[in-house]
Amino acid sequence: MGVSKTILICSLLFLNCFLIINCQTKTKSQGHSKENAKEQTIDRSLKDLVPYGLDLSTHRSNSSYVLVLGSGGLIGKNLVPALRKANYSVLEVTGRDHLDLRVENALTIFDNLEISMVYFLACEVGGSKFLSKKENSDIILKHNRQIHDCTFDYLEKRNLPFIFSSSSMVDDPSAYGTIKHEAEETISKLENGRIVRFWNVYGVEPIGLKTHVVPDWVQNCLLSINIPIVNSLLGSLPKLDEPALIHSLTDGNEKRQYLHTNDTVNGLILMMKHFNLIDFPVDLGTGVWSDLRQLGQVLLNVSDNRCGVKFNEIKATERIIREPVLDTWFHRNYWLKEDFLSLDQGMKIVFNKMSKSFLINRTSKYRAILTVSLILIVFTIRLFF
Repeated sequence: MGVSKTILICSLLFLNCFLIINCQTKTKSQGHSKENAKEQTIDRSLKDLVPYGLDLSTHRSNSSYVLVLGSGGLIGKNLVPALRKANYSVLEVTGRDHLDLRVENALTIFDNLEISMVYFLACEVGGSKFLSKKENSDIILKHNRQIHDCTFDYLEKRNLPFIFSSSSMVDDPSAYGTIKHEAEETISKLENGRIVRFWNVYGVEPIGLKTHVVPDWVQNCLLSINIPIVNSLLGSLPKLDEPALIHSLTDGNEKRQYLHTNDTVNGLILMMKHFNLIDFPVDLGTGVWSDLRQLGQVLLNVSDNRCGVKFNEIKATERIIREPVLDTWFHRNYWLKEDFLSLDQGMKIVFNKMSKSFLINRTSKYRAILTVSLILIVFTIRLFF
């Protein structure tokens, strides 16, 4: 009996050990399965971010990114390549067709990534033609409030440092000025946000209702010039005896400070580098005021007397535009040490780029017409001869 009891006890102990080991193995297996499932979910979420600029070949678990919201706009289009050139890893949302920031939780797609800085440039905005139309006021207020509510909520929840783009028109009672004022009020209550105010940024941009005055005038200038086919094929603008005239919507006496996109981008990157030291709205302006009549003279100069501007007698809508504060430590130590492009230099860059693009499109059109014409001629000759 003693031997039988010993064998029985040993058997029970062996069975107990087997059950414990098996249970632990299953627990580990389930743990690994959960971890694998989690990894697969993260992998899928990373692939979803490829359209927003994520490079799977260089991404690491500790990778940090700069997120640019509104990269399809005038400033964003220039900021993204400048950041990448400076070796920052950049994610971007170009516009609402890319990711609609008016939709609640739209930005949660970036939850699994380390974001070191957010540039909040997204805005329903345009040039004076767009802002001056009363029917656009409701659109400006509604869409921007939706964007602000959803985006500020996300940035606050994740405590992400961000730079918000405001305007020199922040005190203006227009819809645009109102929405910028409301946003600044919100940011003043947040510790993770900074404000930058822009004074009439200009550069190359698509032509349409929301186009700003500089590229709009350059485009109208190019359209006003009678460009012979030969010049188009040679890629050069013709010399004119008299400048072609484009028509201003106003008498041209309204004054603005014009800031080229190159200088704007430099200012934004400087703000990111000194983010923690900045505790005030940063005004990015040149301090140089120019009216539209001076702008028209600059266009005449940079176009080699090909285009002039004819002003009418209608006064522009009065706007409340701030005088930029340019005497802070940031401006003294960094911003005012920048070598700004003069209005002549900046407009020359815009004119040359737009002229080249204009002539390329025109040349392609003529070459297509010539190609079709040659094909028809050859076909006709073969058919009758």
